[in-house]
Amino acid sequence: MFRLTLEKGDPAGTVFELKPGENMLGRSRAAAVRLLALDVSGLHARIRIEEGVARLENLSQFGTRLDDVPVTEIVTLASGQRIAVGKTTVLLFQQSDEPGRTNTPERPRVEQEAKTGEGGATRAATKADQESELTGALSRPDVTSAAGSVEGMTRAMQTRAATPEEIEHLKLNEQKRVRRRLLIILATAIPALVLVFIFRPRTPPPELEIEWPKDAADTYLDGFEPAPGGGFKDGGYDLQYPDNRTFKKTAVTGGLVLEGW
Repeated sequence: MFRLTLEKGDPAGTVFELKPGENMLGRSRAAAVRLLALDVSGLHARIRIEEGVARLENLSQFGTRLDDVPVTEIVTLASGQRIAVGKTTVLLFQQSDEPGRTNTPERPRVEQEAKTGEGGATRAATKADQESELTGALSRPDVTSAAGSVEGMTRAMQTRAATPEEIEHLKLNEQKRVRRRLLIILATAIPALVLVFIFRPRTPPPELEIEWPKDAADTYLDGFEPAPGGGFKDGGYDLQYPDNRTFKKTAVTGGLVLEGW
């Protein structure tokens, strides 16, 4: 008989009997050895019982260790070895001919006991005998421990693993939430872009007509510069330009240049 005892983990002390064939370890409800730690995969590892030999195989990306050695291939188990699943769960593997406790302890039952005398007559146990038997059964340490294990399992199952259907439902809700957020962003961004395009700052068009500058009294602003060969006073001519305080004079060979705006 092969069995696993939960040394570390929740609920500690639980004994799992291993049956011939496949025995799955993990958080899934389909696992024969159901472990409730959050760092355990749904189907974390497999123990196969064939011809009186137990073999362990890791199925999870989080890894499984046998006596602190990572399991990278199928290994044969020996009695007394410890299997670490996740960071907080440790199981003791044992092989014994004695029956052990199972992971679903049954409530003690009082059945009518038939006793046969020398003459073959059968008499039923009295009510007092039955009550005495029930009291003794409930006071035994193994039954008390089993009841505590059941209570611990009940408390632990309050934080059960999500089923594939629940995970898929959560994914759909998340996708809907992302799409709704994207629609809100688009509904806000598109009108904002349209408004920016309509009311964007624009460069004034170039002036097609150039006017001579005037002062506040509407009088033309004139500036005069004598020609290089002599000004008007010397019998020559003067250059007239808009005197808006922006023009500057630069002397060049044989003349001058006036630049302004």
